[in-house]
Amino acid sequence: TESVFTPEYVRHTIELCREEGVEAGIHLHDKNGTAEMLLDVALHYGCKYTDITMMGLGGKWHDGNLAVEYFLRKYNYNPGYEQTRLKTMLIQNLIKYNKSTAAVL
Repeated sequence: TESVFTPEYVRHTIELCREEGVEAGIHLHDKNGTAEMLLDVALHYGCKYTDITMMGLGGKWHDGNLAVEYFLRKYNYNPGYEQTRLKTMLIQNLIKYNKSTAAVL
C-alpha cells in the first residue's frame, strides 16, 4: 500500500484471489498520484472492497489514502450531504482536538 503497486500487480493479485475463491479488496495510498488509476484497475478486474477516506486523510503524513471524493465523482453519486460543509466541520474538529498549535491539511 506504500504507493508501489503497479496495474499488473493489482490485476494479477485479484486474479489469484478469484482463482482461490477469495473476494479481493484493496487499500491504496496516493504518494505518487496513482491510487485513482489503480482503483480503476482493481474494480475492472473484480475487486469487491476498497478503503477510502474523507479528503484522503490517513496513512503517513506524506502520502495519504485514496479520497472518497474521487469515488463519488467517478460514479456520479450524490451521498445526500454537502461535502464542503462536511469537510469544514471535519477540519474544525481536527483543529479543536489537536494539541498542536497548528494544523496542516
